[in-house]
Amino acid sequence: MKKGAIVLTTFPFTDFSSVKRRPAIIISFENEGKKDVIIAFISSVVQTNLTPTDLLLSEDESNFMETGLHKTSVIKFDKIMTIEKDLLTGEIGKLPAKLLPEMDKKLKMVFGL
Repeated sequence: MKKGAIVLTTFPFTDFSSVKRRPAIIISFENEGKKDVIIAFISSVVQTNLTPTDLLLSEDESNFMETGLHKTSVIKFDKIMTIEKDLLTGEIGKLPAKLLPEMDKKLKMVFGL
């Protein structure tokens, strides 16, 4: 799966009290020989006070359908994990190409690069 693909998977709560099936975005580059990918959490609970590392995916945007999401959501680039590809349920969409540079910018902020 390519960087920017939006997938479904189980994602743990940060306190590991439970897991929930939810969308996530692949943030690592494709590497055919690797079994793992790095993903970031996507939530449909959109707070009014987004952080600088959040990326809003608004259903009002003309290319929102590409995402495969059902409603306005936010990518939380500060909620990242590495997961085996086999644990991904499937690909539902992709981040619109015009937002890929914004994703890279947010990731640089998260890691202080």
